[in-house]
Amino acid sequence: MKPEVFYKYTSSSTAEIILNGGSLRWSSPSVFNDLAEFQRMPRFEPSVSESHRLFPQALIDIASGKRPADLECLAPTTRMHLYLIQKMRQNGLSVGSLLKLFGDFKNSQADDKIDKALRDHFDSLDVQRARVLCLTATPYNEVMWGTYAENHYGCALGFSAALTDSPFHEARPVTYTNKPAIVGSGLDFLLYGDTPELRRKTLEAVCYTKKVVWSYEQEWRLITWRPNEVGISHGDYVFHPEELKTIVFGARAKQDFIETICAIAKDKYPMTKILKMTHNKGELEMID
Repeated sequence: MKPEVFYKYTSSSTAEIILNGGSLRWSSPSVFNDLAEFQRMPRFEPSVSESHRLFPQALIDIASGKRPADLECLAPTTRMHLYLIQKMRQNGLSVGSLLKLFGDFKNSQADDKIDKALRDHFDSLDVQRARVLCLTATPYNEVMWGTYAENHYGCALGFSAALTDSPFHEARPVTYTNKPAIVGSGLDFLLYGDTPELRRKTLEAVCYTKKVVWSYEQEWRLITWRPNEVGISHGDYVFHPEELKTIVFGARAKQDFIETICAIAKDKYPMTKILKMTHNKGELEMID
């Protein structure tokens, strides 16, 4: 379920810059802490190499009506093979004879070639020009407070999709897995080829998966590509004042910082709720 509010943990100095400027910094994944960002290509299960031995029988089963298939969406080469099988079956050729005609239908290099093609594709997109806004789903993440909010001296800015055209509607959760994400069956790839749905799943797998070690972040992210932004690794993009739902000060936030931010909020974000974290018996609590 998508959270109503997305939080951006910041230091005190960064919070002041964000609120005065009314913009958030979207960064290229090339400058992130995680060196694996946008580098882990997805996989098929079973793999394409393994599926090559299943491909002839699958075609025969489709031709005989034993295996359901979306005939309109089959890859052109698959349709050609299917047509030939149907003609040969009509001419009385047995299943065993058909399988012999296919021979040892395999390609042990298929998965390596697909991986290389995917890497070449993402290299052509130039990850330097991707812009990612990293958010999280909760203001109670003690590790995030310690790591990204100046050891509890900073704050967490809470944003919501308050407008119909808000980019926060497009926020997607990050999936955490130590293995490359599975985007489908290798057999389906052989049958249907490079489909729009497969491309969508592949893009999501590359851009929205991280290793389990990062799961404490509970990350949601927004991604855009800016091909015209050359030679820089970030972009500062405005947000609507109505999208700033809340400002949550850290448990150690100093009074002068709180007063400064509250003055900015009163002037520019009058509808924003001001909250503060406290630490009670080893637990974080949020108060008005």
